[in-house]
Amino acid sequence: ELEAEMAQTSTQTPTQAMTLPVFSQLLEPEGIAPAQDFAVSGKLLCNQLPGIDLRAKIRFIIGDHIRFQLSDDNEVRRLLKHWRAELSPQLEGSDEEDFVSGFEDDEALLDLASDAPIIRLVNHL
Repeated sequence: ELEAEMAQTSTQTPTQAMTLPVFSQLLEPEGIAPAQDFAVSGKLLCNQLPGIDLRAKIRFIIGDHIRFQLSDDNEVRRLLKHWRAELSPQLEGSDEEDFVSGFEDDEALLDLASDAPIIRLVNHL
């Protein structure tokens, strides 16, 4: 999934490049957080500068226009929480329909399970 994002985002602006897979699979595990104004500044904050290979990988995926800036650990953690909340999918509107269809799906699975050969064999005994 990350490779597909790489091909798609290598020539895009910072706003377009910051997606959930890029954030959660590339930046967050390394302790790198986009600045609050990342869309404008292109700054990535970290408490220690990443190695040259990782910086090259990040620049390849997000774009050449980004800058790394050292910041204190609390600020990096705060921004990681902010971006995790910002990029996480949100549940929308009425979930009642999904809730009801979930029960219908469960009933269909139970019917299929009761038709399984091992169940029929046990019921036959």
